[in-house]
Amino acid sequence: MKKKATKKPVKKKKSAKKKLGTTGPIVVNVIETPWGPYVDQEPVYMGTNDEIEWHYAPATPFTVDFNHQGPFNGNTFGHGHSRSGKPVVHPNPHKVYKYWVKTNAGRIDPGVIVH
Repeated sequence: MKKKATKKPVKKKKSAKKKLGTTGPIVVNVIETPWGPYVDQEPVYMGTNDEIEWHYAPATPFTVDFNHQGPFNGNTFGHGHSRSGKPVVHPNPHKVYKYWVKTNAGRIDPGVIVH
């Protein structure tokens, strides 16, 4: 008598996308080009338990400024203090918190959405 073949469970591939509320910051890379700087996430979508960490060339000064209207306790970040902390505002997927990033190559103004 033949034994019935059993199927092995298929493992699903893990998504590379960061899930909201998981450990570790959302990394936003500031990249310099001949036409000025840009960020690799625009806007940044974050949950109420997330943090943002801006990365730029090592030992090169840069400034991130929310101009007193940001979703965090602090409004200015940069070299040496590049992590935002958790947002202190209520989630609103329709509210974009504009900020600017200034480097030696220029200035850009992306946004953050807390949902």
